[in-house]
Amino acid sequence: TEAILRKYSADRRARQEHFPWLERVSPALCLSTGIRGLGSRRFEFWRLQRGDEPGALLRERSLQRGTIWHFTGEAGAERQVRTEYATGEVQLFEGEKGAERLVRTDFLDGTIKHHEGARGSERVVRTAYADGRLKHFEGEMGAERKVRTVFPTGNVKHFEGERGAE
Repeated sequence: TEAILRKYSADRRARQEHFPWLERVSPALCLSTGIRGLGSRRFEFWRLQRGDEPGALLRERSLQRGTIWHFTGEAGAERQVRTEYATGEVQLFEGEKGAERLVRTDFLDGTIKHHEGARGSERVVRTAYADGRLKHFEGEMGAERKVRTVFPTGNVKHFEGERGAE
């Protein structure tokens, strides 16, 4: 049932109002919620709960901005795996706790950016567009330059030069 509760908490349609029903279905392991912080820095959090013992953090939501951070891992070793913004943008992360790095950003228009690099130095290496175009980039974070575009037809256009002057 832990896998089911984790999957449920990751669903954007999940609601705290469902917790009593979930607890009836699985009294030994359920979800708990709470609020931390003050004023504009208040966050709602969801945890796994076994009896009276709080378990792993599953998600946090900013009550002001609506941003939701999702976590996986055992209690004390939770790592961030996804961030959902109120705009619909979704970021995916990989890595151990404290070293999570951005690997992908999905946008509502179907655009997907792929990132590489260590935490704090993630750079865009590829952008896929809904129309089938694929752009490839090289360079450090913030200085990525386009080196090639692959079109849905299979045609490829190569670029040279610094960022913005390709």
